[in-house]
Amino acid sequence: MLSENLLILKEELQKTIRPERKTWTVEGDDKGIPQWGIWGLFGELGTGRTQKILNFLVAYPQLSSVWFQKEQSWYPIGFYQNGLSQERALFINPSEETLFSTFFEVIESELFDVLILDFGKLMQNGYSLKVLRKIHAKSEKHRRLCCLLIESDRVHDHWLFEKITT
Repeated sequence: MLSENLLILKEELQKTIRPERKTWTVEGDDKGIPQWGIWGLFGELGTGRTQKILNFLVAYPQLSSVWFQKEQSWYPIGFYQNGLSQERALFINPSEETLFSTFFEVIESELFDVLILDFGKLMQNGYSLKVLRKIHAKSEKHRRLCCLLIESDRVHDHWLFEKITT
């Protein structure tokens, strides 16, 4: 049973999200970018990153919770139920100073079923392609799904996605 706070949060989120504004794809886009676990293609302008994540949740309700990291703490930004299952998702905000080991700790802990990473931002913050490939391989080994957040108008992100997964 959901706590009172989570029920309130869920109700508030549902009021503010318009499900018809879906800006995501699961299978890949018309450029033939292959799927890696679950990933979102967010091209809608004028919305913040948190709103984009919530749009993704509404469009893909198999995820029950999403968290983001800020100041070394985890904050829930959404909670959705999927029947009896309780998949847990983690949104790692790479704009914060996130230690590289955090990724492996999270993946190996099996506390979360899905990781949501903004790889374009990771590259900007100094994570090399080699490191991102390690994260990719580690997530596959531990059967964790990884979401890749990319902006549709950022060609570099499409290139990066192909380099990581091939």
